[in-house]
Amino acid sequence: MSRVRILAAILAMLAGCALAEQPGLRDVARLTEPRTGKRIHWRANSQADRDVDAAIRDLLARELSADAAVQVALFNNRNLQATYEELGISQSEVVQAGLLSNPSVDGAVRFSAFPPALPGFELSVGQNVLSLLLMPLRASLAEQQFSQAKLRVGQEVLRLAAQTEMAFYDVVAAAAAVETRRGIAIAAETAAEIAQRQLQAGTTNSLDVALELAMSRELRVALSNAELDAAHARERLNRLMGVWGGQTGWTAQSALPDVPDAQPHLETLETLAVSTRLDLGIGRRCTAPWHTADVSQQEPQSHADTPCRRGHRRASASGTSALGLAHGPARRVPRPA
Repeated sequence: MSRVRILAAILAMLAGCALAEQPGLRDVARLTEPRTGKRIHWRANSQADRDVDAAIRDLLARELSADAAVQVALFNNRNLQATYEELGISQSEVVQAGLLSNPSVDGAVRFSAFPPALPGFELSVGQNVLSLLLMPLRASLAEQQFSQAKLRVGQEVLRLAAQTEMAFYDVVAAAAAVETRRGIAIAAETAAEIAQRQLQAGTTNSLDVALELAMSRELRVALSNAELDAAHARERLNRLMGVWGGQTGWTAQSALPDVPDAQPHLETLETLAVSTRLDLGIGRRCTAPWHTADVSQQEPQSHADTPCRRGHRRASASGTSALGLAHGPARRVPRPA
């Protein structure tokens, strides 16, 4: 019991350190931990990853339970780790929505059409005013999309936990089915051997012996099918837990937990599901009135640059300004991102 408490304390400390560096994951943990009772971890090639790997090895070294299998999956599932990257992408979009668009810088050199040919210089800076006006809306929309991303990631955590728990019970049930089939097959082989001895003693006929042999072979085939189903169930659980190689030598508990005495209140079950399901929360956010258009992905159709001009006046359409300056070389230099 002391080892379990120490392991739980280490996991709690590691989860706290990891979540402190990833605020998006902290919000996901607030959604999932009360529902699953398990920690989550986002791998980032840090010391915390190595400590989590040590905790996984300790869980797999002991007799595996449903709770331990779910915890290993939440720590080690590769698809879930890839889903966490959606948080980083969405959070970067929040930061990008609060940044100003790059201004444009124009420079020009003009020469007089009449002597003396003195050069004239022109410099202008332009900024998208429409982008400035839409910045609060883009920032608010990015925050809403970030919230949706956290709900989606939380939903994937809950789905993985449920799938892993069901897969664990499938492994235990498949192992129990194999043992049952093996006992039946052994009994059938014994009955067939007794029938053959009775045939030699003259107390039975060949038809009964053939029926016993056919039944024994049919039950042996059923045992092979049960063993194949057990191997498939175990491989599915390995895939959900993200284990491979030597990690797949774990031993599962042989007994299933007892059925709880208290039955759920079916009258409030639908209300509870509607109010707490994360995927429905995503749908409610997506159907908000101002979510009809994704303005963060749309570019303004009109050119709204309003340059602040300094220097000589702009040349007329004929190529010569009011001061008698003809067009010279000009170059627009965008500011590096």
